[in-house]
Amino acid sequence: MIDRLPVRLTVLVAAAAALLAGGCTVHRKLLITEVGLTAVEVHLAEPTGQVLGLRGVFLEYANSSGSAGRVELQGSIVGQDYYVVFEDPNHSGPPAPSSYTNYYGRFVDGLVVPSGFFGTLTLGQSLSYRVSGEHSRSVLFIPVTDEVDDVVQFGPQGVRPAIGGVFHEDGSLANDFPRAASSNQSQQRTVSRKFPSGAAQDTNAESDWSTEPDNFGAPTPP
Repeated sequence: MIDRLPVRLTVLVAAAAALLAGGCTVHRKLLITEVGLTAVEVHLAEPTGQVLGLRGVFLEYANSSGSAGRVELQGSIVGQDYYVVFEDPNHSGPPAPSSYTNYYGRFVDGLVVPSGFFGTLTLGQSLSYRVSGEHSRSVLFIPVTDEVDDVVQFGPQGVRPAIGGVFHEDGSLANDFPRAASSNQSQQRTVSRKFPSGAAQDTNAESDWSTEPDNFGAPTPP
């Protein structure tokens, strides 16, 4: 035992040095959970004690009419919370931290962007959205890279814009599209991730999604 101790210490010191030099990468569960005509929601599907810095994380979109956009998120998000990137016709400056007021009058942390950022969406288009990027931090002097990547695509297949990431298509969202509120529907309709038993369904598949009444800032009702 005494003879082996120095060897074990050497191995531990070498492992610690490698961590300090190269750090480690952690995949974080920041998911797109709701897409409306002028707003997109992301959700940190982790325990409430977790925090994710958003610097270096980007939301991007593209539609089959040729519109595309990309914006860096700001601030941070805690586990089980929501964050909404939304257009405001009264905002003309660069993207800025702000609060989104949802259908029920509650405030949701997010990022305001100028009107038109998400392009002009019309029924029959195909759309692709992706949240991805890396955020650097340190834990006990060890560099840690938080990595996120999530995608949703909907509308007619075959013309959905390529946006990278992993998304398994099955055609179930071919006829789904966000819709504005109407005279007989007070809430807009959004393309929303399913939340069975209150937890975000995440299999990187089209079947994780459906069209539901606007529910920004909360789990999609079953």
